[in-house]
Amino acid sequence: MNRAALFFDIDGTVLSEITKEIPASTIDALKRAHDAGHFLFINTGRTYCSVPVELKKLPFDGYLCGCGIYFTFDEEVIFEKHLDPERGDEIADYMTKCQIDGIFEGAEDVYFTSRVSRFDRLENTKKYMNNRGLGIERYMEQR
Repeated sequence: MNRAALFFDIDGTVLSEITKEIPASTIDALKRAHDAGHFLFINTGRTYCSVPVELKKLPFDGYLCGCGIYFTFDEEVIFEKHLDPERGDEIADYMTKCQIDGIFEGAEDVYFTSRVSRFDRLENTKKYMNNRGLGIERYMEQR
């Protein structure tokens, strides 16, 4: 039997961009592919903590997250790359000094600046992450 490794993006592929839900047809197709012996992976720019819980209930064999900085297979972390902590501190200090808005993303959480952003999209992202229990423990200025 020929087995394939199939990679799926989240937004607009597994999750409908219109309903923000997983279509029943997608769930069925994923189960059939997995039952046929294929390996299923999420491949996303999101970090692992930002993968919606409902996707983690589907038969994925692993996750390639954060634009390639974190890879799991069969619940084992195969590869992960972290920003050097000193460099992260330098960037956070510079962002604060210059009042630059942004997000730091990690495998376990996301970190926002403590101030309200002038960008609606960033504030909407902050609300979305907060509703999922992310980005509420610490601000990026708190190290």
